[in-house]
Amino acid sequence: MTPLYFTYLLYANPIGSEVLKTETNVSSVAFNPQLPSLDAVATRGPEGHTVYLAVVNSAQNEAVSTEIHLNNWQPAGTQVQAV
Repeated sequence: MTPLYFTYLLYANPIGSEVLKTETNVSSVAFNPQLPSLDAVATRGPEGHTVYLAVVNSAQNEAVSTEIHLNNWQPAGTQVQAV
């Protein structure tokens, strides 16, 4: 299995039925100035109560810090699950 295969798994499981708009404001990776160091995909579950967020660090050997802002979304509780 290739590293790319594992990246596809991150995006495929779990995922909701409605794609939401995402934006990243990060620097580029050292090996490609056109590739952002983080990629993000957000979806909403079919019941409308769950948001799934996949964030992938594209920087090969660097940790990337970030903040996540959920606009127009009011959480029902304080529970967050990170996988």
